[in-house]
Amino acid sequence: MSFDLNLEILFSPYTRFLPFLFVGGGYNTSNSFISTVARAQGGFGFEVLLTKGVGLILFGEYNYMFIEDHLVCLMADETDDALLRGGLSSNLYFGGKKKKEALFRKMKTVINYSLIIPYN
Repeated sequence: MSFDLNLEILFSPYTRFLPFLFVGGGYNTSNSFISTVARAQGGFGFEVLLTKGVGLILFGEYNYMFIEDHLVCLMADETDDALLRGGLSSNLYFGGKKKKEALFRKMKTVINYSLIIPYN
C-alpha cells in the first residue's frame, strides 16, 4: 500500500492543457503493516481537458525511499532505494463556475433588520 501527500503547482490553470509539478512525501507498507518505508517524491505531468467535466492525466514521478539497515532485505540490493513511476489517469469534475454563479444569483443579498431608535 502507498499513502501520499503532495504539493502541486499548476502552470496554466485556465487552459485546456494543464502542465504541473509536484513534490511531497509518502509511506509504503507491506501486508498488515509488517514492514514500512517512508519516502520522498517529486514529479511532473500534464492534464488535457477532453470536455468541461473530464480530464486525462499523464505523469512521471521519482521516489526516494528512506530504507533503514534492517529493511534492506526487502530490496534486491542496497542501492535500490529509488524508483521511477509513471501513470495515466482521469479526473471527473462536478459543478464548476457556472453552477457557482447560479447559486450566488439565487442567494438573498438584502438583510432585513430592525432599527434601534433611542428614546428621547
